[in-house]
Amino acid sequence: MKYLIGLLSDSVNPWVFGFFAIGTLLLILIASYYLRHWKNKTFKSFGIGLALTGLAFGCWSYVTGFRPADIKLFTLLGVLLFLVALIAFFYSYVSTIKRKKDRIVYWVIGAIALTVFIALRFMFYKSNPGFSEEGFFSFNIDQIVVYAYVVLLAISMVPAAYGVSVITKNSLLSGVTRFGFSIVTIGTAILITSPDNYMQVINGTGMVVGMVLLAIAHIFVPLESK
Repeated sequence: MKYLIGLLSDSVNPWVFGFFAIGTLLLILIASYYLRHWKNKTFKSFGIGLALTGLAFGCWSYVTGFRPADIKLFTLLGVLLFLVALIAFFYSYVSTIKRKKDRIVYWVIGAIALTVFIALRFMFYKSNPGFSEEGFFSFNIDQIVVYAYVVLLAISMVPAAYGVSVITKNSLLSGVTRFGFSIVTIGTAILITSPDNYMQVINGTGMVVGMVLLAIAHIFVPLESK
């Protein structure tokens, strides 16, 4: 353990690195339970979204723990993984909609929202990721892009978690899924929007607690159980 800690950057904030590292492990663990149900489009897409979000957290844990010279590259890689994850979450929810016409409408709305976000994030308002004096990581993006992130979360991760909970047969697991992923979604929005370090400590703690509860629930209550 001391050897691993010694590999980290001297200026690293262990709480920030720990949050992203733990988030990586927990998200991938939870994703594995959904990916086992490969024949179920809703579960499969949701699992892919969670796994990609976990990989994005992995990129950001590397950035916060090792402070690479090409910080923008690894931050961008995490952002791209996260964007694909949001598309997977969106697909997961749309797969629960029975009428084809309604699915088409949702896809049009989603495509427009994604196109606008990509234009804002990569063409008009580029980010400048960095660290505060206390070692807190920030994407340093324009507030318009911040709002666009929140919109994407609202139309992808939130309905996806609801859609998954609806087809989850066990009532306890269904409830924990709604509650836990609501915390994770709101926490992700705060992670992106709030510049306050104290708020981020509270938010990070809440997100980890939410992910731990989700992991425990999925370990002891299989998705197929009633």
